[in-house]
Amino acid sequence: MHPELKFTLRTFLFPLLFTAVLWLVKFIEIYFDINFQNYGVLPKTFAGLKGIIFSPFIHSGFDHLVSNSVPLLILLAALIYFYKEVWYKVFF
Repeated sequence: MHPELKFTLRTFLFPLLFTAVLWLVKFIEIYFDINFQNYGVLPKTFAGLKGIIFSPFIHSGFDHLVSNSVPLLILLAALIYFYKEVWYKVFF
């Protein structure tokens, strides 16, 4: 396989997997009738700090999820493509 094509495929693998996790969380929330809003950022509470980690995975509805998925795919792919050596440091 051509090296540039191989890198391009690797460029889109992580953004696709990360976006798939967001969709999986939403489907789990709907299928099991669970409300994940308690895992969002809750201001002025110590317990609300867990939302710093979990809030990117919580979406109010499918419109919100779609509106976040498209830019996320594009921007993560651009981050990985243009910053090959340090993208993971920037992401995490």
